[in-house]
Amino acid sequence: MAAAAMAEQESARNGARNRGGVQRVEGKLRASVEKGDYYEAHQMYRTLFFRYMSQSKHTEARELMCSGALLFFSHGQQNSAADLSMLVLESLEKAEVELRGGTVLVSVNPDLRQNLAKLFSLMDPNSPERVAFVSRALKWSSGGSGKLGHPRLHQLLALTLWKECPPTHPMLECLVHCGCPEARQGET
Repeated sequence: MAAAAMAEQESARNGARNRGGVQRVEGKLRASVEKGDYYEAHQMYRTLFFRYMSQSKHTEARELMCSGALLFFSHGQQNSAADLSMLVLESLEKAEVELRGGTVLVSVNPDLRQNLAKLFSLMDPNSPERVAFVSRALKWSSGGSGKLGHPRLHQLLALTLWKECPPTHPMLECLVHCGCPEARQGET
């Protein structure tokens, strides 16, 4: 019994140490971006992503890439942000493949849908990565079933496109009739 308690305490210490290490690394990443060392920060994010993925830490990889992408977007670094956004999707796809054997799939929960929609909304509308991002996000959200993707994710992505369109665009009409409450609020 004492050995089990000691092992549990050691595990808790290691977990706290790892969280502290992750926080230090994230602080260094933020500092690099704040100083304008974008290339260095981008490469560090990618390195951490592949380390996490090789350890099957998909959630940690996804969260780090998402926060990194948002940070790069806030500094106008579209290419780096788009690259990290694509890595968010890669983490979701690989997590699903590894878990499919055990029939546990990563769910398309509301927070995840919001995060994907946020990344999409911040991408340059003319960026080729944006097209690839939306295609992969919808394919992933379909669960590989051949469906067209999660309906609410469709709505969130369409809402971004609608906000970018002139108010007389036919997309508004489609969104209003398809049940998008945000579009109905914009009706005149």
